[in-house]
Amino acid sequence: IGPNGAGKSTLLKTLAGRLRPLGGTIFYDGRDASRLTDGERARKLSVMLTERPRPERMTCRELVRTGRYPYTGRLGVLTKKDRKAADDAIHLVGAEAISDRDWDSISDGQKQRILLARAICQNPDILLLDINMPGTTGLEVTKQLAEVGSKTKIIALTIHDSDNYVLEMLKNGALGYLLKDVEPAVLVKAIHMVNDGNPFVYPQLAERLFGSTSVTDDVETRAKEMLDESRGERLTAREMDVLECVAKGYSNQDIATALGLSEKTVKNHMTRVLRKLKVEDRTQALVYVLKNKIISLE
Repeated sequence: IGPNGAGKSTLLKTLAGRLRPLGGTIFYDGRDASRLTDGERARKLSVMLTERPRPERMTCRELVRTGRYPYTGRLGVLTKKDRKAADDAIHLVGAEAISDRDWDSISDGQKQRILLARAICQNPDILLLDINMPGTTGLEVTKQLAEVGSKTKIIALTIHDSDNYVLEMLKNGALGYLLKDVEPAVLVKAIHMVNDGNPFVYPQLAERLFGSTSVTDDVETRAKEMLDESRGERLTAREMDVLECVAKGYSNQDIATALGLSEKTVKNHMTRVLRKLKVEDRTQALVYVLKNKIISLE
């Protein structure tokens, strides 16, 4: 939240207890954070920073399992349930193929997926997710967490303000949807509401979609109904990515490079998009999705 140098990482490190507050008081569920033990804090909060941990000779699976240590006894012995939680998180982010590799041998994008798995298996009360993530999407993670019965509540925090992304996230089980320019006070309000089990959608988006800045009913059902009424509801996250590249004027080769796909795969995605939107060419598809706010040029 805010530009580079605004203090985002410092704030996160302070919340996580890695830095002492310069002033004020931090509360978790009404409790003064300074009175929480490290274990109590870790059961409430997981944090995924851009800096990389430097584990010595640890596999990716072992690193993910560290997310379960707040739930172990004094000896830090993992139970069968803890190991399964870590394995489930690895599966959720699609990292099984690298799970037994050494942490230092994988790419930065793969490390992001492993760190996300660690945050998930730590079982936080609330998870703030972006739409775009290496190797997966917030849409997919939210859907899979709902399918496995996770009690973690999801808030999307992203730059994407298209109707399709908002509705897809809510349909998949997210309780909140915010844009990254959100005011801190609104973010705090959203976290409190979602923690209490109530939905919260960025006010301007809520008014545009639901006719009111506040949303109080079953947003998951409403989102599904609204998508069912729209031709854009069948677009997958990857097809949306391709459309956004088209909106930027990218050629098929440019799109393939940007998304890590082959040109043939890009062409296949575009063919399906044209069929689903019932239009004849890329230009008509672009006009349709911009007019109906399925994607945004911003």
